[in-house]
Amino acid sequence: MDAENGQTDGAWLARAQGACNVLGGVWPLAHMSSFEKVFGVKIDRWLVRTVAGLLVGIGYSQIRASGTPAGSA
Repeated sequence: MDAENGQTDGAWLARAQGACNVLGGVWPLAHMSSFEKVFGVKIDRWLVRTVAGLLVGIGYSQIRASGTPAGSA
């Protein structure tokens, strides 16, 4: 437990992982052409968008749960 802000030691890590998931999910949703320049042309764009939406939802949940005692576990 961190004495300064009352959070568990792993809360920052859970928040960082959640932020990475959100950013990784928003990127192909916001700008598919730059995403394809980095990772190559995608034939099934619907699949990329589906996984991106799941990443955004999972990342948001990780960020929200990071402040709870069970969230960083």
